[in-house]
Amino acid sequence: MIKKLKKIGQIGIATALIGGSFALLGSVIAAWATASNKIAGTETRIGVVAERENNHYAEIERRFDETNRRFDKIDARFDKLESLIKNQK
Repeated sequence: MIKKLKKIGQIGIATALIGGSFALLGSVIAAWATASNKIAGTETRIGVVAERENNHYAEIERRFDETNRRFDKIDARFDKLESLIKNQK
């Protein structure tokens, strides 16, 4: 009878160890999935911010080019005015 109890105790210990191992494995997988989800969320936010910055940069570049074209037009008008003044003298 004592040998039978030892076997039952060993089975209980083995079951506890296997169950604990699976519980630990499950918690590791859950932690990995949570970390992956957080990383993916962070990457998404970084992507959104990068896209916003790129759009902002493109808008500034467009305005800068437009301002340069306006300055070129003003410069051309001054050149015309300067040549007209020289021709009148």
